[in-house]
Amino acid sequence: MNLKENQDIIKQVSDDLTRKLQSNTKFDGFELFTFMRDHTLTRFANSVIHQPMSSKGIWADIKVNLGKKVISTKTTVDEHTIQSTIEAIEKSISKASEIPYFKGFAKLTSKKTVNAT
Repeated sequence: MNLKENQDIIKQVSDDLTRKLQSNTKFDGFELFTFMRDHTLTRFANSVIHQPMSSKGIWADIKVNLGKKVISTKTTVDEHTIQSTIEAIEKSISKASEIPYFKGFAKLTSKKTVNAT
């Protein structure tokens, strides 16, 4: 996959998660950060590449609040984990302790894409 295809996939996942979080009435606000990570491992045997392995994964760092209760999770994302992750956050937020000084997440001023290696 090239860089443009990776950006398109991340944008699609981010937009899908944003829609699901915005439509969820159990949260007052949320903050979302999505990224793709390439894990590469090369094993050597007798000074020769033995097992080159690589995998790419899309990750989401999600923070939600309900009043002054805040919960955060980082998870890999695919079509099966999005809904289960949101359901797990819904269950956990009620058990979270309140943060007295929490005033909400920063307002979104723009969507930003950063390419980093």
